[in-house]
Amino acid sequence: MARSNRSKRGEPTAPKHTPFAVRLPIALVNRIDVWAGEHDARTRAEAIRRLVEIGLTAKAPRTPKAGQRARAAALAGHQIDRMGDTSVTAQERATRKLRLMDGPSVFRSARRDQRGKKTATD
Repeated sequence: MARSNRSKRGEPTAPKHTPFAVRLPIALVNRIDVWAGEHDARTRAEAIRRLVEIGLTAKAPRTPKAGQRARAAALAGHQIDRMGDTSVTAQERATRKLRLMDGPSVFRSARRDQRGKKTATD
């Protein structure tokens, strides 16, 4: 006997799942299939549902407030001043401090707090 999508009173019941079509690049589908195999998902649809749930419950990384960034920079600057080489000129100490505060050039493009900012060495 086929199940009806009506309640005992004859009213239509709400579907448990809504079909949803989406186009994905093949590389992404392959990554989903690999993930499904690693996480015991029986079907691709189940894997996608679980991945969407994970994505929706994940919290965005907390970005520090401007005051916190300024305080951290000030503390780092004081520490660099304390540890700095006193045998070099003040100009050289300032240049070294600036270089340390900016960080390595290969990482500057990845820093979220410095996006779009040009440094003296760029």
